[in-house]
Amino acid sequence: MDSVLPYYEKELGALRQLCQRFAGDYACPAAAKANAGLEWLLQAVAFLNARLAQRLDASHDGFAIALLELLQAHYLRPLPAGAIAQFDWSGLGPGSLSTAGTVARGRELKALQGGAVGACRLRTVQDVDVVPLRIGALRFQPVFDAPAALRLPPEAQSAVSLRLDSLAPGPQPMLPGLSMLRLFPDGEPGLRAALRDSLLLQTVAYYVECDGRWQRLAQNPLTPVVPEAVHLPPVPGDDPACRLLSEYFAYPDSFDFCDLDLAAVAAAAGQPSSRSLHVHWVLRDLRQGPAFGLLHRLEPRHLLLGCTPVINLFAAAAEPLRLAPGETSAPLRPSRTRQESCEVYCVERVGLLRKGGDTSGSVFQAERASQTASGPYWQLQREDPMLAAIEGHAFRLVLLDRDRRPLALAGETLSVQLSCSNGTLPSTLLPGQVAGDLASEAGVGNFPIRLLRRPSAARSAALDPSAYHEAMAGLAPRPSLLGREGWPTLLSLLRCHVAADDVQGQRLLAGLGGLETQSATLWRSGQPWHGRALYLSIDEQVFAERSLYSFALVLNRFLARYIHTHNFVRLHLLARASGAELLRCPPCPGSLPLV
Repeated sequence: MDSVLPYYEKELGALRQLCQRFAGDYACPAAAKANAGLEWLLQAVAFLNARLAQRLDASHDGFAIALLELLQAHYLRPLPAGAIAQFDWSGLGPGSLSTAGTVARGRELKALQGGAVGACRLRTVQDVDVVPLRIGALRFQPVFDAPAALRLPPEAQSAVSLRLDSLAPGPQPMLPGLSMLRLFPDGEPGLRAALRDSLLLQTVAYYVECDGRWQRLAQNPLTPVVPEAVHLPPVPGDDPACRLLSEYFAYPDSFDFCDLDLAAVAAAAGQPSSRSLHVHWVLRDLRQGPAFGLLHRLEPRHLLLGCTPVINLFAAAAEPLRLAPGETSAPLRPSRTRQESCEVYCVERVGLLRKGGDTSGSVFQAERASQTASGPYWQLQREDPMLAAIEGHAFRLVLLDRDRRPLALAGETLSVQLSCSNGTLPSTLLPGQVAGDLASEAGVGNFPIRLLRRPSAARSAALDPSAYHEAMAGLAPRPSLLGREGWPTLLSLLRCHVAADDVQGQRLLAGLGGLETQSATLWRSGQPWHGRALYLSIDEQVFAERSLYSFALVLNRFLARYIHTHNFVRLHLLARASGAELLRCPPCPGSLPLV
């Protein structure tokens, strides 16, 4: 009844105002009808109208939910907790790590703390290369101390220097046979943003120093990891660019990773006799910006190896579903002893359970898996929130035949594989345990696995219900939205992705100015490539704690969904105060089909 009360108060107030206006205009008829029963009648009519208005609004949201489920279903899914984990071999001594190895993406890790021991599970999002290297030194030089014989660019002023130390036994080569070495900037948000953007946007030259020799590199050996929507399982029919935007605002730290071109560094170093080498990034004058003061604090702990984003998702089986005669659906519940800390995220596989536990028989396909799917199908149906709270399950599994009509399988038992989360449990984990915060059942070496910070809070949905209609207005990929007139609609869609309590995300979007566009042409494989150059003015101060480059790459990828596949978009970020160009993104091919 609480949901009806606002409607009732609004309707009763409107009826009383109408009665007062009627009495003012027609005093005699109004006086004849003045009695106590009139107020009761007004209350009854107000209640009926309120119930009708509430149901109409609920149906309106129902339409929005149905449309989002069809176009961008990930908006209706929860956002599990996420964090950054480190496989920390930095404490190992020289000669203790002989070969490089890889911890494959998707490795399940279990918490080692308090009430969450074994119950809270996290899944790695990236491959982790375990290499016989460690960060020996990382420092900022306000005035670059280079050899006198070295010819520096005229704009060179300062430098960031990184020393890599080998942990391999003496006879082995110092550098492992890897092409890329993944690095993660750590520390306070302002320092992380300053370090990453300085190394990617403010460099003028790059050198490798080894055995007293200096070798200049032709290009920056450090590149940002290409942003991809990899945290959450894809939902059939969703748009990767929209899912990428949701993941960026939910897990911003995951977009700060960089790759060091180890092949280029190894080629410049040659065959070193020493067990360490330096990489120097020569920077232009930073004294007028906030990064200059922040970079003075640089230490080796601010650039880490062995890191990966982790997400609170894990594989689990549902309770076997046995369908009674006439039933075409059944409730989904994880088959776990602690179901209060296990919530269904999505369905991975549905099949018929045969005798002996064999599930290799008939397999059902997701209703929107592909246009070539031939069925039979399964469909995930969200329960009414009130019913879900009473019965203890949020979803029902509905079976459909090849014509997408309800399918009854009397006496059959279904085997369902799920991806589940632990709800709010991961946010209770506190990083900093001496022996490590996480463990893997499969051995990864004699070193701890640490959480760099407390996992983010889980959200019940990627999109707040109040933002459904604003989101739908911007989801239709129309090229006309790329410009001054369409920018307010796109900005409203961006705001839909930011949680109400995400102060940094809200501040970041508030610092975005207007969007201008003009035609552009590039040459690709000897052929002209036509597209749009987009110029977005920003307030640089709002990016004091968030990497400007990370945001630009994500936004560039998102805006590409509004341009046709044979064209491109290229985002240019301009300083709002001076109009100077801060960065220019690589051209991104459009993803809008021609027909």
